[in-house]
Amino acid sequence: MKHIDKKESPENFENWKEKYKSGSEKNLEERYKTDISGNDLWEVLPSSSIKEDRKEEGIIYYSKQELRSSIIVEQGFICCYCNQEVKNDNTSVLEHFNPKGLKQYKNQTFDYKNILISCNGGQKDPKPKYSHCDTNRKKGEELPLSPLQTDIEEHFDFTIDGQIIGKTDAGNEIIGKLGLDIFKLEDLRESAIRAIVYENPFDQILEFRSKEDALREKNVYSNLKIKDLNHFVLQSSRF
Repeated sequence: MKHIDKKESPENFENWKEKYKSGSEKNLEERYKTDISGNDLWEVLPSSSIKEDRKEEGIIYYSKQELRSSIIVEQGFICCYCNQEVKNDNTSVLEHFNPKGLKQYKNQTFDYKNILISCNGGQKDPKPKYSHCDTNRKKGEELPLSPLQTDIEEHFDFTIDGQIIGKTDAGNEIIGKLGLDIFKLEDLRESAIRAIVYENPFDQILEFRSKEDALREKNVYSNLKIKDLNHFVLQSSRF
């Protein structure tokens, strides 16, 4: 997990929040005061953009599609939790860090700083599926660490073979809640790390060295804490 430098909320999003109407004149502030849940409130924001020739004068239009486009660029096209590459389509998820389904976070449903982009958590994977990220997170479950924290990267270490290790109790807790230690993610991290550590990836090394020599080298590196590689893995890995 890497630190996400959250920017200012898009102007069009803020304009929509302030002035939108959908079948009534109630704005969001008035809706927050009703018994509507955060999950139902979220559905007020359309999923897709509306074509220009269908827009009515005086109405502010915005959509989840436009919101996703802003956030995914801000995150560098990586998942806010596992850091694998995500695409700007419906395979990526608009994630509420503080669950909008919990009453105490209802007023953060449209808080830009509470909305991130995550991967689909293995939902699209072939069987057997192993869930991770938001898919592995229990409904309404709160997390002990946020990718918005400037010190988030200090809670984790990585080994040469892609294992993620919690350096703090909170780090270990979030690894378990988000399933960040499943083999799929370890394998992807190992590939990214080896692309930096070795001149050739592991598969190519085996073509030129004996398996015993390659594994011996792997064991040497596995005993190191590769802090110099953490920045690469966390900030720029697109698995």
